Amino acid sequence: MQKENLIADYETKLEELKDELELRMKVEIHEIEERKNQHRNDLMENHTKSFKEMKDYYNQITRESLELIKVLRERLQDIKDTIKKNEEIIDNLAKEMLQF
Repeated sequence: MQKENLIADYETKLEELKDELELRMKVEIHEIEERKNQHRNDLMENHTKSFKEMKDYYNQITRESLELIKVLRERLQDIKDTIKKNEEIIDNLAKEMLQF
């Protein structure tokens, strides 16, 4: 009888330890999943931030390039206008020279 009680006590303790161990395992798994999710969220946030910075950088380069193109086109037009005026002056001077 005492042996049976002792066996029953140990089996009860064994079941309690198994339950406690299973609960600890579930808690640890949950904590690991939470850390994994947090890490993934941090990575996504960092990626989004880095992508935005890169996008802003290239957009700035594009804006500056477009502005430079505009300025150079205006300069080119000014040069063409100056050439045209100089050609007209040369033509007029050539006509004057022929008249004398």
